[in-house]
Amino acid sequence: MQKNWLIAAAIGAILVGWTATRAAADDLGGTEWYSTNDDCGIDEIDFESDGTMHAYDFFSEDDDTGEWSIQGNRIHIEYDSWYGGIDGQFTDGSHIAGTETWKDEKTKAVERDECDFELGKS
Repeated sequence: MQKNWLIAAAIGAILVGWTATRAAADDLGGTEWYSTNDDCGIDEIDFESDGTMHAYDFFSEDDDTGEWSIQGNRIHIEYDSWYGGIDGQFTDGSHIAGTETWKDEKTKAVERDECDFELGKS
């Protein structure tokens, strides 16, 4: 009997975590996400409800717009003017762990950097 209770509790915990992640993913519009690591070329992403976004690179004082989409707990961001985008996943309701793909303007080499973001924290 206790084993069945533990299994039910574990399944419940998984569902609660999944529900929180889906709720965050479904409600990205109007949120701001800030990079938590220095390796990422993007410092901030502002998501709009219509599937568009605005990305900021404070180091180069540059910014770009783009589109975002969600499938399950995976997020895909594609830049409008810059080369590439970010592919990642929600690790919980307030974290995105992803990889940014971009092109070095001087060498034209395609680069990939790890990018982690937190909701509403700078």
